Amino acid sequence: MDDDPAPPTPNQPRPHLARDIACIVILKLLLLIAAWQLWFSHPLAHHMYVDPQRVDQHLLAGPAPALDSSSQGVRHDSGR
Repeated sequence: MDDDPAPPTPNQPRPHLARDIACIVILKLLLLIAAWQLWFSHPLAHHMYVDPQRVDQHLLAGPAPALDSSSQGVRHDSGR
């Protein structure tokens, strides 16, 4: 005799599905935390410092001014 339980029918929930999904989510969370610690948690250049107010001014400033019409439509083909 086979000791394996019968496969679940479409109406029966799978017994280990919730556990498997939880394990995968936890694993992904741990990998994301490890990636953040490895690549994004520390600045690249420790000697560089920018005042947070300057960053705020730069990010919250309006859009860059549009280029004048004389510089638009210029082709830069080097082969001709």
